[in-house]
Amino acid sequence: MRDWATTVENTHYVIGSVVGPHPFPSMVREFHAVISREARRQFAEQVGGLPDAVVACAGGGSNTMGTFEAFLDDENVDLYAVEAGGSGLGVDDDAGVAPNSASLSTGTEGVLHGARTKVLQDPDGQIVESHSVSAGLDYAGVGPQLAHLVDEERVHAVNVDDDAALEGFHRLSNTEGVIPALETAHAFGYLEEYHEELGERVVINVSGRGDKDLETAIEETPNHDVPNAPDMDVFEQTGGM
Repeated sequence: MRDWATTVENTHYVIGSVVGPHPFPSMVREFHAVISREARRQFAEQVGGLPDAVVACAGGGSNTMGTFEAFLDDENVDLYAVEAGGSGLGVDDDAGVAPNSASLSTGTEGVLHGARTKVLQDPDGQIVESHSVSAGLDYAGVGPQLAHLVDEERVHAVNVDDDAALEGFHRLSNTEGVIPALETAHAFGYLEEYHEELGERVVINVSGRGDKDLETAIEETPNHDVPNAPDMDVFEQTGGM
């Protein structure tokens, strides 16, 4: 993005999230909206009616907007954007870092990569370094439409920490045989902790495969409080299966 800003005469950068300047937030949301359109139709066919809640992990927000788009006008469906709470909320202004990537929950209005949205920044407006156990959620901003929907109280901005994300990672792997991406694991971590608040009919988007995150899970799990984790020596020897 920085290179593009200085070479606009002869280059263009196409970004794959709902961040950055127009038209990328609109384009990527529309491309990803097939997720929610199919989910809404399949839920009506297989379960009947609409879900009580739809839950999706949120970094830049492409997965979230794709999962929410078809449900935005369904006011009885609660929408939850689950951010990476990392190792704690807030920003260390002196160090210029945030131990989280929860822009919707803890960010303030600012401009990042050509979009006015919610960003993690210090009092001088300088973007601070973010953190998440999931590289895919480790971004100091968020899509402007998602920030607007949170301001309008249509979307609930929530977050879980690294411990809960790893708990969700192992829970889904153990019970369903589906290894989720660590991004998605945040959504399952939230389900684990707050399922009673979500209602009985919940849709969660499994946004990616977790085989890319096995090395991180093996490395990080012993450093966190994850009661349902397998024996990590055996886990590593068997390649996570």
